[in-house]
Amino acid sequence: MAGVLWVMALVYEICSIEFTINAWIMGEGGSGTSFDYFIDNQGTGLTVAAAVAAFISTFLADGFLCIRCSALWSKRWVTIPLVLFTLATYAFDFVQMYWVASTNDESLWVIPWNDVFIIPVALAQSLHIIFTVLLVLRFTTVQRESEERIRLKGMAVESALVYGLISVIFLATYCAQGLAANAFLPMLVQIQGIAIDLIIARWESTQHATVAEPAAPTKMLLPAPAHVPSETSSISDKEKLTLTMMTSKWHQELDKKEHASPEYCV
Repeated sequence: MAGVLWVMALVYEICSIEFTINAWIMGEGGSGTSFDYFIDNQGTGLTVAAAVAAFISTFLADGFLCIRCSALWSKRWVTIPLVLFTLATYAFDFVQMYWVASTNDESLWVIPWNDVFIIPVALAQSLHIIFTVLLVLRFTTVQRESEERIRLKGMAVESALVYGLISVIFLATYCAQGLAANAFLPMLVQIQGIAIDLIIARWESTQHATVAEPAAPTKMLLPAPAHVPSETSSISDKEKLTLTMMTSKWHQELDKKEHASPEYCV
C-alpha cells in the first residue's frame, strides 16, 4: 500500500506541475492571463488525472486509519459510527470524482464564487481530524492504564498528527473559498502517503527490535560445594563440646576408681 500511495502522490504532483506550467506559458503567452487559463481549462486530462490520483490516495489512507482506529479501540460505539462516516465520505468522494471527470469546467482547485464541493470536502477533512483525535485519545489512555510510555515524536507519528493539522488548514481555507487552499491541496496528498509510511515503518522497526532483543540470561543455581574438613583444619564447636563431655566423663570414672575403699581379707 505504501508503494501505491507514493505512486498516486507522484502522479498528482506531475499533473499539477504540468497544468501550472501550461497556465503560465500558454495563458500569459496568449490573449488572456494565467488565471484565465486556470478558469477555462478545469476539465482537461491533467486535472482529471490529478483528481483520480488524489481520490485513490484518500481512499487508501482513510481506509488504513479507519481500520487502525477500530483495531485500537475495539469498541462498537467507536467502530460503527466511524465506519459509517468513512463510507459516507467515500460515497461523496466518488460522486465528486465522477463530477470532475464528466464535466468540462470542474476540478479540485478552489475557484472563487464556486462552492459546489464544500460539503464533500468538509466531511472528508473532518474525518481526518476525527482519526487524529481518536488515536491521540487512545494512546493517552493506554499510557495511563499501563507502564508503557510513548514519546511526543512517537505520538505524532502514531496518530498521524501532521495529517490532521494539514486537514484543518485545508478545511478552513477551502470553506472560506480562499485561493490559499490550492497551496495546501498538493501538500495534503503528499502527507497522506508520508503519514501512512511513517506508521508502517515505526511498526516494523518495533517488531524487528522485539525479535532482535536478546533474552535475559538464565541463572543456573548450582549446589553449594560440600565442606570437607582437611586433616589440618580445626574441629568444629560441636565436635569440641562432644570431646569435652567425653573427657569429663572419663575423668569421673577414673576418680571413682581411685577413691574406692581398700578391701582387706580377714
